[in-house]
Amino acid sequence: MRAENPALRDGKNIMVNTSDPNVLSYLRKNPGAGPSVLVAINFTNQSHTVSYNVQAPGTQNRHATALLVDQGAAKNVDLNHLVLPPFAVFIGTVQ
Repeated sequence: MRAENPALRDGKNIMVNTSDPNVLSYLRKNPGAGPSVLVAINFTNQSHTVSYNVQAPGTQNRHATALLVDQGAAKNVDLNHLVLPPFAVFIGTVQ
C-alpha cells in the first residue's frame, strides 16, 4: 500500500486530534495534488468517536474513504463523526 500511495510514501506527517490520549491520529499530506491519507488507531478496549478538522492542514473534504479498516469500522466515514471500535485501525483517503 505504501509503495503505491504518494501520500504514504512521500507525504508530510501532520499530527491531528492530539488532545485525545486514547486515539493516535495523523494525516499524511500528499506532496502533489492527490488525496491525503488519515490514519487513526484506537489503543483502548472501548469504542471511541473522534472528530477531525483536517481542512486546516490543506484538505477540502469532510469525508474519508477506507484503504484499510478493521472489522466493524465503517468504510466511508464522516470526519465529524468517526467511530473506532476497540483496538481498531482506520486508514483512509481524504481529498
